[in-house]
Amino acid sequence: SSGINAEYGGGSSIESLKSLLDIQTEFFSSQAPQNISLLKTDENESFVKALPSKPISFVFNETNSLSVIVSNVPNTATEPRLAGLFKSVGKVDGIQRDKKANTAIVTFQDSASVSRLLNGQCNYSMDGSKLQIGQYDDSGASYDSTFLVVGNLPPSATSQKLHEIFKFAGKINNVDINRDLNFALLNFEQPQSAAKLLICGRRFMLDGHELDIEECSEDEGEEEFHATVYVGNVPEEMKKADLKHFFREFGEITRVNIRTKRQTGYRYAFLTFGSRSSAIALIQSSHSKQYKFQGNVLKISKRQ
Repeated sequence: SSGINAEYGGGSSIESLKSLLDIQTEFFSSQAPQNISLLKTDENESFVKALPSKPISFVFNETNSLSVIVSNVPNTATEPRLAGLFKSVGKVDGIQRDKKANTAIVTFQDSASVSRLLNGQCNYSMDGSKLQIGQYDDSGASYDSTFLVVGNLPPSATSQKLHEIFKFAGKINNVDINRDLNFALLNFEQPQSAAKLLICGRRFMLDGHELDIEECSEDEGEEEFHATVYVGNVPEEMKKADLKHFFREFGEITRVNIRTKRQTGYRYAFLTFGSRSSAIALIQSSHSKQYKFQGNVLKISKRQ
């Protein structure tokens, strides 16, 4: 390593030091063929490699980010192919594609993987397109609440387990689990932490359940927190206005959040009523009555 000067721009964590060693090896390997002279000896006419006389210098910048943004992604690229392309630097935890912009946000399990990728000397391409890789800047995320809702909890969920899963995003002041409606309210110290969790693109599993993360306004209060109903099997044609109109008989609906599972395309929604009694009335009604929209049977239940 005497031929390499590395300026380390981060902390001294074990993962970061491992990253630095990986990048040194990778950088030296990629540079050596271009800088090595081949000398012919008079004794045995063999060729020996002469290392460059000047040391190789580079800057290693550590990042705390979990994601990178990849540009110039061809339309033929799939999430499994992209994950396989970057698996040498770390485990990919999620990919968000934007085919119109030809970009993808790739999220890793740890920031050391992002550091390896950003500081590496490898050129990545796919189907003839040279990929451009940059750090994903989530500082401009437009979410100003410190609260988030976590749904689809397993019976074994505890505040401590949820705290361990989500503490990477920032300091959590409180985790409030509602057993009746089967979801939890996370209260972060900073809204930037909540925004980081919302947009990170990772899948979070707890005892076989994939957790759902959704927005929650700070001014909702406990009443709105408990006044939300889960509606599953929502067809593509059904919009927010349709849901409000469809269930208007149970009371005022103050919020409609329609979501789609990336892996399956399954659509579901959360309806927040003006009062908890309205939510309970809809849930009780669904026990004896089917609600259909254009032939699709909507699945009504407590918030999952």
